[in-house]
Amino acid sequence: MMKRCSKCGEDKPTEAFFRKQKSRDGYQARCRRCQTAYKVEWQRLNPERYAVHQRRYLYGLEPEQYEAMLVNQQGRCAICLGPLHEPHVDHDHITKRVRKLLCGLCNRMLGNARENPAILRSAALYLEEHDA
Repeated sequence: MMKRCSKCGEDKPTEAFFRKQKSRDGYQARCRRCQTAYKVEWQRLNPERYAVHQRRYLYGLEPEQYEAMLVNQQGRCAICLGPLHEPHVDHDHITKRVRKLLCGLCNRMLGNARENPAILRSAALYLEEHDA
């Protein structure tokens, strides 16, 4: 079955469209390529709204909760205590429980250590041993 994209005007097979239950034919009006381009552009033009949406969707954090975390941490990373320019929501990847806000470097450090305290302790001992 074919469908015309409302954005690019091309006739394409329905497999080229995302599904949408509430539409008459069961597919979105824009083809996947046009819809994806629209979404990327919207995210670029609306970074704050996108961030609010992502925090709600990924972590269940409402804007008030996120702001309270920033205030409670005085705008500082929970690990290095540096300023939070672009805060990352730290969370347990197994339980999905939100922990605190981190700077990007500390967030990546935990991820690179596979959130394993033994690796982080070993790294600290290594640095102390070698006067880093």
